Amino acid sequence: MLVSLHPLESGYDIQAQPDRDGSFVLRNVRPGRYSLTLPFPGRIRTFANGSKELAPDVFELSSSDKGPLRIVVSLKSSILSVEARGLPNESGSAVALLAPADPYLALRLSCISNALTAPQTTFRFVSPGKYRLFIVDSQFQGDIAAYAPRFHDFLKNHSTQVEVSEEGETKATATYVGGETIKQAVREAGPIR
Repeated sequence: MLVSLHPLESGYDIQAQPDRDGSFVLRNVRPGRYSLTLPFPGRIRTFANGSKELAPDVFELSSSDKGPLRIVVSLKSSILSVEARGLPNESGSAVALLAPADPYLALRLSCISNALTAPQTTFRFVSPGKYRLFIVDSQFQGDIAAYAPRFHDFLKNHSTQVEVSEEGETKATATYVGGETIKQAVREAGPIR
């Protein structure tokens, strides 16, 4: 389970592999602003530098920070059942797309998608937390995956907010978003840097 600090200004990711006890050493960390990257699904329960709590999506390290960094991640998962409304009548390739909207999700820039062969679908092994749910044609799946996790206002009025619970199954209903609406939102958002 690799741990990475991603510099927000410039530079390369700083990575470390924990040992059997979960301890790791990040070397050559310069003062600056970072985000924590964990390349596995889970919900970050604790992220702290010594006794100072940090936000995993944006935090600052100074030359006086000596650590240790403490990271506790829950690998617990849950189930989300989705009912899609307003699907086009023609047999298309609609998908349900789940975009993280929670800074404490380990994979907060990664979307999960399910093809819709019926108006219902189930996402299994979902880390508990807050998400935005989109029902779109599959040709727009890449646009949603690129913009929605990074920009929480992207198609804000066309997504369904859902909080996946740790206990039991979470149920949600979401409405289909047409291609022209998505194209307009991408034009307004501009290129991703």
